[in-house]
Amino acid sequence: MEGSCITGVAHLRSVAQITVCGLSADPSATTSLFEVLAEGGIPIDMVQRSRSAAGHTMAFTVPASDGPRATDLLKQRRENSGDEHVSCDLTVSQVSLVGVGIGAGRTSIVARLCRTLTEAGIDIGPIAASELRISLLCPAGRLDEAVRALHRDFGLDGATEGTVEAGAIR
Repeated sequence: MEGSCITGVAHLRSVAQITVCGLSADPSATTSLFEVLAEGGIPIDMVQRSRSAAGHTMAFTVPASDGPRATDLLKQRRENSGDEHVSCDLTVSQVSLVGVGIGAGRTSIVARLCRTLTEAGIDIGPIAASELRISLLCPAGRLDEAVRALHRDFGLDGATEGTVEAGAIR
């Protein structure tokens, strides 16, 4: 993990994971999906696209308060697109390791992050990584425990806890 600087653990308690199954392989289907959400003013995060025998699947997170509306908009879109299934999971939360240079040690940090949560008996959902954060979804009821385990394992348990509200640290 040399070259990385993990400075904190962040979390989002109110997250919805939206999954669209049976998405057409045509790239315009993905464009259409995100245009519907953009027109609805719904922000997205943690985007994952996969392919299986059942077709393409797109999964992403939105704020929990936007989950039902995003689902409704995508179900309306489905009537014209032929997507097979749209679902909304409101039982997840997002936990992230943050810091400049996380990308330099991404694989070893992801491995340690997964080991920490697995050893704590916490289920691990989808993972997204960038140069500034590594995030994953976990069961909402286990979020506080996940945050404490990561603070302990990454040596951050002595750090001052801060709350970010509307973009301001309090």
